[in-house]
Amino acid sequence: GEDGPMSENTDDVIGDIFMETEDLYKLDPEVAANKIMDLITLRVESEAASVFFSDTNSLLKDLVIVSARGPVAEKIKGARIPLGKGIVGFSVVNGVKLIVNNVQKNPNFYGELDKAHGFKTRSILCVPIQHNDRAYGAIEVINKTGGHEWTTFDANILESVAGILGRAIDTRTMTAPD
Repeated sequence: GEDGPMSENTDDVIGDIFMETEDLYKLDPEVAANKIMDLITLRVESEAASVFFSDTNSLLKDLVIVSARGPVAEKIKGARIPLGKGIVGFSVVNGVKLIVNNVQKNPNFYGELDKAHGFKTRSILCVPIQHNDRAYGAIEVINKTGGHEWTTFDANILESVAGILGRAIDTRTMTAPD
């Protein structure tokens, strides 16, 4: 079918992810982001993936890479993208998922990290992390492996995981002592 080689049922996969993430709100948001990255790397076939958090302490509300997987993961961790810049910035500001199968044709593409680290981004699937009208950042997967285009399955998994992470961060923010 159209679900890729695993042809797992989306609901089954999302059910599994819910089970694996029920204690996510107990974790520090960055640790939670790492756990989410591991789940995504297992479920979505991509060359690289990143979790961006909005830096609420900075005046500019930059997006910061808090967790990454892929060939340049170590180099880009901590990298900042000005809010509103790039596909990820557009996704966060507008609260929309974006499926870009050719970044060269997308005027929003922000190529600075590629230039700095010698990585070649070809395609991006990006989903905002939000809960109760609050934007916390975004999850991005890069370069679908096997040269294929992103599927509905990929987008559904990413949206579910972003929703889970958003809720976990929100819950923790509400319950954590100051």
